[in-house]
Amino acid sequence: KAWHNYGFDRHVLYNEGIDCQGFYGDTMHMARLWDSSREKRANGGGYSLEALTRDLLGRRKVPMKELFGKPRRRKDGSEGKVLEVPDVRTLQRDPHTFGAW
Repeated sequence: KAWHNYGFDRHVLYNEGIDCQGFYGDTMHMARLWDSSREKRANGGGYSLEALTRDLLGRRKVPMKELFGKPRRRKDGSEGKVLEVPDVRTLQRDPHTFGAW
């Protein structure tokens, strides 16, 4: 299992009734071991997944809202500018989003 910020993710899942067990690798902690001075740099971005993806892979991390976001409906029924990410269960079961998930 690979995680980014394992402690937080495991806590959130545990609160939802999912007890993750077994070996894990935490990319945030691995990055700290690899380069403990990232937060001190002016251009850094610290150990966020976005900053690590940019600096180590030379790519941009695509946000969940960009991949799966759907426009929020206004009171009049029209589509607004604000994007909402559907519930995880919906993303996993919807044939339109299942492949990207």
